[in-house]
Amino acid sequence: MVEKVAELLMFAHLLAAILLVAAIPVLRFGFDIGVGWGLEVTGYLVSMLVFLGSATAFHRGEHRSLRLLLDYMPSGVVSIIDSFTIWSSAAFMAVLGYAGVLDFRASEGNVIGLPIPLSVMAIPLIAGAILMLIYSADLLMKRPLKSVAVGGLCSAIFVAGLLFAHALFLDLQDLRTAFLTFLVVMLVLLLLGTPVAFCFGLASLGVLWSSDGLHTLEGMAGRASGDTAEFLLTAIPFFIAAGLLMESGDSTGRLISVFRAFLGHIRGGVAHTMVGSMYGMSGVSGSEAADVAAVGTVLREPMIEDGWSREESTGILIAACVMGATVPPSIGLIVVAAGAQISVGTLFIAGFLPALALGFFLFAAVYVRAVIKGVPRREKANWSSRARAVKAALFAFGLPLIVLGGIVGGWGTPTELSALAVLYVLVIEMLIHRSLRLRALWKVGIETCVMTGMIMFIVATASGFVHFATFASIPQSIGRTMADASGGSATVFLFFTVMALIPLGMLMEGMAALLVFPALLMPQALLLGVDPVHYAILMFIAVMIGGNLPPIGAGYYFAATILKADLRKALAPAYGYLLVMVVGLALLILVPDITLAVPRLFGIG
Repeated sequence: MVEKVAELLMFAHLLAAILLVAAIPVLRFGFDIGVGWGLEVTGYLVSMLVFLGSATAFHRGEHRSLRLLLDYMPSGVVSIIDSFTIWSSAAFMAVLGYAGVLDFRASEGNVIGLPIPLSVMAIPLIAGAILMLIYSADLLMKRPLKSVAVGGLCSAIFVAGLLFAHALFLDLQDLRTAFLTFLVVMLVLLLLGTPVAFCFGLASLGVLWSSDGLHTLEGMAGRASGDTAEFLLTAIPFFIAAGLLMESGDSTGRLISVFRAFLGHIRGGVAHTMVGSMYGMSGVSGSEAADVAAVGTVLREPMIEDGWSREESTGILIAACVMGATVPPSIGLIVVAAGAQISVGTLFIAGFLPALALGFFLFAAVYVRAVIKGVPRREKANWSSRARAVKAALFAFGLPLIVLGGIVGGWGTPTELSALAVLYVLVIEMLIHRSLRLRALWKVGIETCVMTGMIMFIVATASGFVHFATFASIPQSIGRTMADASGGSATVFLFFTVMALIPLGMLMEGMAALLVFPALLMPQALLLGVDPVHYAILMFIAVMIGGNLPPIGAGYYFAATILKADLRKALAPAYGYLLVMVVGLALLILVPDITLAVPRLFGIG
């Protein structure tokens, strides 16, 4: 019953947010009506679905976590560790919920243009905390009593350690020591399989209590609520919804047919189709996971028929995911823009040519492998067949024109255009293609909220850690160390950056890494004369490579699961094709104009 009510609330808030944000540019340009309260109301709506969606993701076990070590532990130990994780995560949310109550009481004033008190902005956090506690209790009741008791005791000791550790760090000059100590705590939690968002959250509590009043619980709650309500980031659920709607309809198949019609005759044609489809799908959906699932599912068997093993197909798919993630619109680029304080529109425009460059290297690698493997050529499609394929997918290709055309033309913000994109996809899938039924909308809506909650809750908890790192002068220390090691050379500094971020991207969940590292490293890059747009794109690609890099990268396991590949046998091809992406990344470092040419062409670089 509780889950059904939560799902209904999430769906209602998502629908209201889409309609409101889509209406803002229409009212502004069509009727010259400004909606001054629109940003704050949208923030409230999205914040509600984030906190409820995050709790639901936890209940379903869908939060990102690193369980590699747990796979080698006895089942009894794993059960205790999992109980510890539930108790500790619930404790964090209890503290965060209490902080939300404090923030609710402390808030003053009204929402701009509406007689609604600002204190309502704290309600989503409080509601999410309550739902999280209910779900945690449900999960614990389903577990063995012994593991629940031992896990609870371990969690109590751990939380008490967080509470009393501040005695070691009361001197504000020791903030750096406190930060590094709790960074180690976060990494230990990560290795124990604690979801990434809660690793950051629990570590943030530790540094908060060790700051001797520099940070407050109310401030922590306000920051978490503010991050989830940030208008820039509210584009994330809309792009996820658009991608899932296309996957539920038949736009995915239509787009893949276009690339197969034009690339299928080249030696290794189905693999080339996979690469091209990832570029095309990324340009319309914005969700890497949705693209991998859609393209991998459709081309899984054709790849086998064309002579590619499931394991090598996995390597190609994850490399194509790295390439495709750079194609706008991209959820990852939105998070990078937030972390680096750069225009989303500029990063979107800048992503085209780097993706093409990476795609060129990947096409070349696939062709060479096809020749070595003796993959036969297929019959070349005639222009009539190609024209039919393009015509069938014409409306799907219209989506990036709405988003990018709107950004370049100044018709709306990326968030406003992403909401319009959802309505556009609904129209083409339900009225034009007639491939989407009403009953599918509920499933897509709930899945959108859960994925949004999982992603944006990581952003919210990671931002607190970044905030404290700034006070502890961690960015300055990291930047100076890398700058000294590079001898003041901007190019060497860039190589050091990507060499560091690839393994860090493997260890840390991508969205957290994309928020944390731009904020830490960008100041020093600017001092060395590095263009911020160029640097942001390089960091993004490096983190994406790491996020798909085995044996820890989550993207590798997701793609292997979709393609039903043997994880051990897929290691070698995965490393091989990702190495191709590293070579392409090196080219982007050495030739900044590949990244900056298009933004400069449009006068925004």
